[in-house]
Amino acid sequence: MLSATRKPIILFVHGSWHTPRHFRRVRDVFELHGYETVCPRLPSIGQPPPSGPIQDGACVRDELRRLVEGEGKEVVVVAHSYGGVAAQQGADAEFMRKLRAGRGLSGGVVHMLYLSGFLLRMGESLASARAEQPMNRILTDGDGMSVVSNPEWSFYNDLPADEQKFWSSELVPCPVSMSTTPVTKAAYAHHPVTYLLCEQDEAISISMQQRMVQRANDAAGISIRTVRCSSGHSPYLSMPEIVLGVVNQLL
Repeated sequence: MLSATRKPIILFVHGSWHTPRHFRRVRDVFELHGYETVCPRLPSIGQPPPSGPIQDGACVRDELRRLVEGEGKEVVVVAHSYGGVAAQQGADAEFMRKLRAGRGLSGGVVHMLYLSGFLLRMGESLASARAEQPMNRILTDGDGMSVVSNPEWSFYNDLPADEQKFWSSELVPCPVSMSTTPVTKAAYAHHPVTYLLCEQDEAISISMQQRMVQRANDAAGISIRTVRCSSGHSPYLSMPEIVLGVVNQLL
């Protein structure tokens, strides 16, 4: 059971090209309902190759060490898009709440929630996982950096036009190595996991979301719970109350 006196902290893990600024709206919603939230900037954002999942996973791991080991807090990890890769690379088994409780320690990861997030099998990269549905709108340059040519539609198709333009203007170039580096860990095998399927997602199709869930289940011998919403790729912007509702149901 969760602590009777406090809610878990919500650790948001943002995706490629995005920054913590994109998560201010959903954090405000959660904080209004009594949750503490954090959203560290992944170190590969805006940085040249070879930065990617290994470095970003270390960022998630360091944040969990601070929250769980340093402060004894219970944590829900909410990972969006590529943030799922960083989360599976960083939310190690050592942070399992059940494991820590068995050792007489407080805190731990309560749940992992994927918001149209990438679930990769060991040894896969983001690029290899989506080979059957390549994102043709990704543009690369000679320095190994990438941008998205039509983010308004890919990421924010269910937002008003002015918000599509604003949030697209906040995006940052990312190294191609974020997509091509294989993962070496699968943290989702160690924690309870729920996946929020986004039905109108133009970046990761609903069928691909479902396939990733099934493949992770098969590879790790687990059963990931799925719930659905009608959002595009970014429910934390278009439907933050839905994200809050899903988390509330997990606890």
